Amino acid sequence: VLVTVSNFNTHIRDNFLSIFPGGESWTAVAHAGGNFTVPSGSITIASGDQSLFRYQRVGKTLHVQFAIGTGTITGTPAYVSVLIPGGYTSAVDQVGVHWYLDNATYDVGVVSIPSGGTTMRFYVKNAGNWQAQTDLLSIRASLTFEVA
Repeated sequence: VLVTVSNFNTHIRDNFLSIFPGGESWTAVAHAGGNFTVPSGSITIASGDQSLFRYQRVGKTLHVQFAIGTGTITGTPAYVSVLIPGGYTSAVDQVGVHWYLDNATYDVGVVSIPSGGTTMRFYVKNAGNWQAQTDLLSIRASLTFEVA
């Protein structure tokens, strides 16, 4: 096939799909309370609090898009854990960023995904702890990382 300016995008997409079939589709993650945990205290994410949770695997790369709002935390945990969807495990230690609302304070924090881990750990900035809150927790992220 002769690649020209007019068919370049179609050519790239078709070749990508021949290598990674189904690579353009996303898999939605159904709400489950067990997807969300904290190391101390408790966390409650009701089904209506999860507005987006989906993933797409391309080769050994996993793309995760995630958004929760109006969650509740008791205690002051160091991080919020979210299960890596699809039963995948992280291939190497990885970090990313996320946007959050912690008890009515907006900011950007770090996401840590340990090698061999099955969870994404969401931290607030400056290595602080999450605050106890009722219906004020929100976390949003778009992450890309290597899986085993």
